[in-house]
Parts: sequence; C-alpha cells; structure tokens
Amino acid sequence: PPTATPTRTSTPTDTFTATNTFTVTDTFTPTRTHTPVPPTATPTMSFTPIPIPTVSISQTASSLTCALNGAVTFTVHVAVSACAGANAKVQDVLPAGLSYVQGTATTLAGGTFTCTGKTLTWAADSVGPCDCTMTYVAKVDNVLGLVGSTLTNTAVMTCDNMAGSASGSVGIQVLGSILGGLGL
Repeated sequence: PPTATPTRTSTPTDTFTATNTFTVTDTFTPTRTHTPVPPTATPTMSFTPIPIPTVSISQTASSLTCALNGAVTFTVHVAVSACAGANAKVQDVLPAGLSYVQGTATTLAGGTFTCTGKTLTWAADSVGPCDCTMTYVAKVDNVLGLVGSTLTNTAVMTCDNMAGSASGSVGIQVLGSILGGLGL
C-alpha cells in the first residue's frame, strides 16, 4: 500500500514590530527687546508780546543865555508810559565849552549817576511808568572864543525794551560878561 508521507508546508510569516522611540525636546524662551522710540516733537509757536514803553525826553536850562564862567542848571525831563523801561540809561555828553560842576546832579530813585569827563550817565534797572526829572549844573568855560556861540546840549535815553532812543536838546547863547548872563 502506498505510504503516505506527511508533507508539511509552511509559509513563513515574517513579523516585524518596529519600536521607535523618538522624543523631541524643543525649548523656547521668549525674549523681549524693547527699543524706545523717542516721541516726535511737534513745534508749537507761541507769541508773548514784549511790552514797549512810550518814552519822551526833553531838556531845559535855567537860562538860555550865560556869560563866560557862569553857571546854568540843566533839567532833563523823562516821561515813561505804557510799561517800565528795562535797563534804562540817560546819557548827556556836554558840548565843548560846558563843564559839569561836581556834586550837583540829582538822580532817579533807585538809579545811579556817574560822570566820566564830559559824559553824564544816569542808569536804572527799571524806570517808569513815571514823569521824572534829573538836574545838574554846568559851567561855561572861560574861553573868549565862546562869546556869541550857542552851546547845544543833548540828553539821550535808551532802554532794552525800546527800539532806538529818545533825545531832547536845549541851546544856550554865550555872552561876553557875567552881567550879560544876568540879563542886565
């Protein structure tokens, strides 16, 4: 009888199990950087009016005639209105033929007076509003060549908040003798 031989058939089965272990570690630390932006300046124009004083100045003499070696009292009248004059200065430069008599000048309250040669100066940090006067005595030099001439004396005022200057003048006629200066 036939004999049977057992046959075994085997189909190999491959089994593959993949084991992958993969760990992703991602570390993120946020960093802030601040760059300041300067503000944009918008220019703003503002106008503050500077007050301007109204100034008038005049000068008078005690006599409009004077003899050689005679004396005349000069008065400087200053009127300031609207506002005070800042750093005010009144200067009177005596003309040739007139000389200041030392110690005779009056000054504004709070002001100073100086005399350098023939230049008389009154100065004050602030003048006005006011109607002010300053006086002084000047002598006509004893110079024969002055007889018959007119000596014109001018005072000039300036201050920081005034455009330009203001001035006042007076003239005196020189006579030949002291009696002529007295009107005799």
